[in-house]
Amino acid sequence: MSRLILIVFIFSTTIIFSQDSFFADGNRAFSEGKYEQAIENYKKVEQRDLGGFGLYSNMARSYAMLRQDAMSILFFEKALKLKPNDIATKKDLMHIRKRNPDLDIGLEKFWASKIWAYITGIFSSDLWAIFSLFLLSILCIYIVLNKKLILYNKKHSAITSIIMLFFVFSMMAARSREKDIYHNQGMIIMSESVQLKAGPDESSPVISDLAPGSKVYKNDFIGEWTQVRNEYGDLGWIRTTSAGKI
Repeated sequence: MSRLILIVFIFSTTIIFSQDSFFADGNRAFSEGKYEQAIENYKKVEQRDLGGFGLYSNMARSYAMLRQDAMSILFFEKALKLKPNDIATKKDLMHIRKRNPDLDIGLEKFWASKIWAYITGIFSSDLWAIFSLFLLSILCIYIVLNKKLILYNKKHSAITSIIMLFFVFSMMAARSREKDIYHNQGMIIMSESVQLKAGPDESSPVISDLAPGSKVYKNDFIGEWTQVRNEYGDLGWIRTTSAGKI
């Protein structure tokens, strides 16, 4: 039994070390201007589902230097999915989008949505969930210690209500971040000359053209076709292989 545990430990350590090595080799190649080599190493890490903010942002910048803007936009979006408030990444993404004038700007978000996105983006879904559990524990302890006072004292009732309010907010924030990270429906158009069609077949009428790097949102799928919504709210169909999932 102990020998089996030792073998598993050695195997796991070897895998982790190899991932660190690939990432370090990618960073070294990037610093030397060998962007294709950097991407090859980064892909070896990503293929094992070990992608993170640093990996995605480095891949995005590597593709940007190679002028592969659609791929660059895809990985910038992947990075922002994890850290939506990172200013440097937002600026780099905006720079790539600006040098592609065919890309849709999209509709301006409502101010309340911007504030919600900023606040919830401060922490990951896991941290928001931990914070909500901490608040729930505090609330339970406070109620137990002040059970009689809460019933007859407005001050203690207000404190209980405030803790409850923050608990509900943190739970909603955790759910929102989980949806953004693990159930993100965003896609980036990767192919040239992609058309948004009214139906899931080539003979369907064309609604609009989608330039490489355009952002769309998955709604449904049938066979080789995916129903998406563009940034202006138009609903149509594209071939699934023409877009990459954020």
